[in-house]
Amino acid sequence: MRDPPFSRMDLVSCRNLLIYMDADLQAVVIPSFHYALAPGGMLLLGSSETVTQHDGLFATLDKENRIFQRRDGPSAPIRVPPRFVPNGSARASALQLSETMQPEARTSWTKALAVANGRVLERFAAPFVVVTEDGTVVHYSSHVGSFLQAALGPPSRSLFDMVRHSLRHSLRAALHGVVETGRGGAQRPG
Repeated sequence: MRDPPFSRMDLVSCRNLLIYMDADLQAVVIPSFHYALAPGGMLLLGSSETVTQHDGLFATLDKENRIFQRRDGPSAPIRVPPRFVPNGSARASALQLSETMQPEARTSWTKALAVANGRVLERFAAPFVVVTEDGTVVHYSSHVGSFLQAALGPPSRSLFDMVRHSLRHSLRAALHGVVETGRGGAQRPG
């Protein structure tokens, strides 16, 4: 509701979930889908769902099957309805609440959010590895075993020593491209 975890996605499928949300929450979620989708990306909804209140964000491609396409243009700012603000404060925004917290409470809140974000990422994200520019591994997600294997010899933190041989060349080229262009290359190796 507050921060879409992914962006530049080609497809978002949200079938039969919006019907359980009231209009205020839908007014947060649907613009989040627009933000998360790449230009021209598709949104697939359930048979009882629509984006008619957000025609400026999505074009209808197939009304019967509820297929919508992201319209070009900037996404609306993500807003959080007051009742979804931490601690149930109906009037305070999340920023105002954070500013009024004691430093210890703010630190606890920040740590709790970091733990929650980490759990969601580990559970729902595709396997990933965070590396430095030279390919030194600094973090593994879960389920990377189908891409990585222990290297022979002394332990190594080099991604290129651990990645399966069939992926080594394309991974090295992808990392080189990201370093050279400075643009993200968040793609899963084939």
